[in-house]
Amino acid sequence: MNPRLIIQGFKLLSRTTCRTIFLMLLLGVSILLTGVQPARSQSIIYVPDDYPTIQEAINAAHNGDSVKVRFWYWMDPPESIVVNKSVSLSPQSYCLLSSITVEADDVFIKWFDVEHGIDVFGNNVSIVDVSAVGIEIFGDNVSVDGILCGSDWQPYGPAVYLEGANGCNISEAYVDRIDESCGILVVESSNNVIANCEVDCLKVNGVAILELESSFNNTVCGNTFWARFGPNVIVDNSSGNMFFNNTFNMFYWEEQVTVRGDSANVWDVGYPDGGNYWSDYNGTDLYGGVYQNETGSDGIGDTPYVIDENNQDRYPLVTHNVNVADVALSKTVVGEGHFLNVSVTIENQGDYTETFNTTAYANTTIIDAPIITVLASGNATTLTLSWNTTGVAKGNYMITACAQQVPGERSLADNNFTGGWVTVAMVGDITGPDGRPDGKCDMRDVGLVARHFGQTVPPAPANCDMTGQTTGMSDGKVDMRDLGLTARHFGVTA
Repeated sequence: MNPRLIIQGFKLLSRTTCRTIFLMLLLGVSILLTGVQPARSQSIIYVPDDYPTIQEAINAAHNGDSVKVRFWYWMDPPESIVVNKSVSLSPQSYCLLSSITVEADDVFIKWFDVEHGIDVFGNNVSIVDVSAVGIEIFGDNVSVDGILCGSDWQPYGPAVYLEGANGCNISEAYVDRIDESCGILVVESSNNVIANCEVDCLKVNGVAILELESSFNNTVCGNTFWARFGPNVIVDNSSGNMFFNNTFNMFYWEEQVTVRGDSANVWDVGYPDGGNYWSDYNGTDLYGGVYQNETGSDGIGDTPYVIDENNQDRYPLVTHNVNVADVALSKTVVGEGHFLNVSVTIENQGDYTETFNTTAYANTTIIDAPIITVLASGNATTLTLSWNTTGVAKGNYMITACAQQVPGERSLADNNFTGGWVTVAMVGDITGPDGRPDGKCDMRDVGLVARHFGQTVPPAPANCDMTGQTTGMSDGKVDMRDLGLTARHFGVTA
């Protein structure tokens, strides 16, 4: 190899190495001068493992960290904490705090019980599944999903208070107040959503469940309000707010909504979704359609619910609701060709008298002719349907009952009810080694009937009452008919 080439190679490597080292030193100096640090991964801080108190853990945390409270953590008296970092904060189990103040943005809080309330000044804050005497929100884009607000610890003040707050979402709040403060107060706040909450104020003396003051373009939907000594809603110089699919229950007060100042709001979302349920609405539901002039109920009142000239619910919701409350079986084992009685309890939880069919099924087969029922609002009755198992194959059958949907009925979840399983077996085969029919009539069956001979049902098992004066129809007692029937089939196998 040419020595000159080797020497030139070493010179070139030396220049390259020096240049690289120089650049690395220059980069290091730049980092020190500018304070730029390498990216830091988010970490989890445990209380009391890493820090003895929640506040100390928050103070030591960096933005993006998580502070988790162990289930054995306890402070007496409870801590009052200030969340001044963008952190996630949650306990492993029940954790009692005195108060929470959120000053930072981008905070997540979950699963705390708070004695003296929560104050939120930051933006983009999410609070999930907490209980507190109340919450005050002054920031934007705050989400509260699941909060229980009672009045045991603090006698006055709204449970949920928004002031200068925009773009917030309050959902699944349960408020139970027995003092003279309103449930939800919204002041100078816009574009918020209050949804799927339940608010009950027992003693408000003219104070509303929900009050909007100088607030605009908020949405209030899917809530249930119980006003007892005041209106459900006060709108005070507030317009453009939308109310729909709420249930407004009112007692001992003359008006559902109090309108003050220049307030024009929307109280429905058009047809067919409609507006709100008003407990004092006394209109009929004989017609349907956009103009409520088509024959047939549709779950919407035929006339608007008028609050004033600028506020009216054009499509007030009314309740048509029949349901199956219970299904009881006379026994769980029935012999082939014998009868099973199915007792079906139905209720009318709607506002109007309804006429409808009630039908019972074994799996998907109708077991008896549907019973036509006329049931007044608020009433219940029990029907008895009989299943004749003649020609029915032995096996297990699920017994269900269904109340026919009535015109205008919107909620159908409770129209069906499952009663349970029944076994169609060989006559006389009512038990076996595991307590269920085993395909033969033997001493287990005869012995079971004999042990309860002379008893009524109950205390005797219903399956022992296999027959009565009419063959295959139970008569409520275990007697010679039942014992003789079992004896005649003794030794028979399916």
